Amino acid sequence: MNGVPIFDTYEEQMAWEARQRQHPRPIPHATSEVGKVPYRRTPPQVDAIPEVGKVQSVAELRQNRSPTAWTISQFGAQGNAVMLAAELGVGKTSFMYRAAEAIAQGFPLMGQLPTKKGRVLFIQADESRRNATEKLEIMDIQTEGIEFLFPDEQGWNGLEMDRLKAQIKGQGYAAVFLDSITTLLTHGSHSMKDAEFSHPLYELNALASRNNLLAVIAAHLKKPESGSRSSVTVHDITGTGTQGGAVSDIWGMWRPAQPQHEDHYVLGCLGKRNCREGTRWNLQGNPEDFSWTLKSVGDGDLLPTKRQQLKGKLLEHLASEPYPRSAKDLAQSLGHNAEHVRRVCIELFLTGDLGRKKQPTPVGRPICLYHLPL
Repeated sequence: MNGVPIFDTYEEQMAWEARQRQHPRPIPHATSEVGKVPYRRTPPQVDAIPEVGKVQSVAELRQNRSPTAWTISQFGAQGNAVMLAAELGVGKTSFMYRAAEAIAQGFPLMGQLPTKKGRVLFIQADESRRNATEKLEIMDIQTEGIEFLFPDEQGWNGLEMDRLKAQIKGQGYAAVFLDSITTLLTHGSHSMKDAEFSHPLYELNALASRNNLLAVIAAHLKKPESGSRSSVTVHDITGTGTQGGAVSDIWGMWRPAQPQHEDHYVLGCLGKRNCREGTRWNLQGNPEDFSWTLKSVGDGDLLPTKRQQLKGKLLEHLASEPYPRSAKDLAQSLGHNAEHVRRVCIELFLTGDLGRKKQPTPVGRPICLYHLPL
């Protein structure tokens, strides 16, 4: 038969092809033999290997770690997303306006919390342009360092991350405020009860990290069952409970059931990475110009200005007596509360202002000794 012969095995086909390569000749159109299924060569199947990312050791991660830097001292760390949760009418928007103003001008928020000066983008979804402008007029905010964006006017469908990324790219913003994430997300395609409701928050946290900026995200609280609040927890935030896991830090803001002074509000840290859970700041609001005053702090804590003073004393003391010591020993030398000194030492260690080594003990946990960086 002219043409390609019919093979019974793969080995016969390979031997025939080898002979053809040695003595090539034209091969006419092949006609299969009736009643016999030709053997067809099938190349071996190789499973595709997916691309994998570069892994890093613990040593590499720690070596590449940047010290903690605060955009708003003790409230919002650079490269992090912070959630501020409050009921409607409590004042979270005016607080955010004042925080944006402080960053844009580089002065301490409420006269107590130092800020890092820089440009600010404020995405306002809860207030119309008219309402926002009126509030800014009452607050007498005139700085040019704050830029407003109204998503409804731009035709946004909820929180559009691609448009937000394009807006931020290359602009060098120090902070981005979003008021509120509850409104932006409910205008999207997910229900507040869906697990996907919190996915954009993970993207926002990653966006803040990549661009080394602070993202402050306002969220709403569920109405209290009793009509008043003694505190706020992460479970009080409107929407799925996974929101709390998507951001770096969470703050709550509420009117206490038993106010200690006129226009008393509480700003409290609900935890996670940078602010200390249980921190309570007692604020006084001013209904005439929507300004805020930090009146006092919770039990066992220090006013931010007092904390800054303690940090200065601690660094001066270690500079004059440069040898490693425990927080307890430093507290005795400075005549301060040991727990306050311990917290300050940890903060200074994370910001890179102090070094630390561990001293083993015969029994129990080792002792942490603090010193100036070598």
